[in-house]
Amino acid sequence: MAKRSDWEKYWAGHPFPKEASSFLKENVSFLKKGKILNLGAMGGSQALFLASQGFEVDAMDLCETGVAHAQELIKTKSAFFAIKSVDLDFFLVPVRKYDSTAIVDFYASPRLFHEVIRGLVPGGVLLVEGWLIDQMREKEGPQAPLDEYYRHNELLTNLKDMRILFYDERKNPWHKVRCLAVKPVI
Repeated sequence: MAKRSDWEKYWAGHPFPKEASSFLKENVSFLKKGKILNLGAMGGSQALFLASQGFEVDAMDLCETGVAHAQELIKTKSAFFAIKSVDLDFFLVPVRKYDSTAIVDFYASPRLFHEVIRGLVPGGVLLVEGWLIDQMREKEGPQAPLDEYYRHNELLTNLKDMRILFYDERKNPWHKVRCLAVKPVI
């Protein structure tokens, strides 16, 4: 995954998203209410939306600039969420702590997916939206470091023990992979 300095440099020249992802907004009703983990929280727009929907949010991001932006966002809005800067390459998710997890525009490694699944309660829901490798070939639109793109079917491999509710790798309008999955109860 990209280093902290890479993301600090990137966000120094780009605005943080002002709105939560449309995929997250359209699928929030599938998330299990309660405690939710938001990984790759960027400037806090996903976490703020989740908090406004009644979730108890723990948001984490590698980029300290993003965390600072999110902390300022909390001061100006009525919804609260917890956010901290964490190196997610080494992050250990507490066992069965979260009812849901949302990962938006962030590449989670296979090791991190193992942690995320371990951290979900049985019946817990995982929402993932990330950049697909095909986006690199586009002249227009967002670009990220090579190791921040999902390969085709990579999520299916990482989530092989989950029940997949929805999976999509289409261009709409960017090349992204989108997935909803549930941790089995048994």
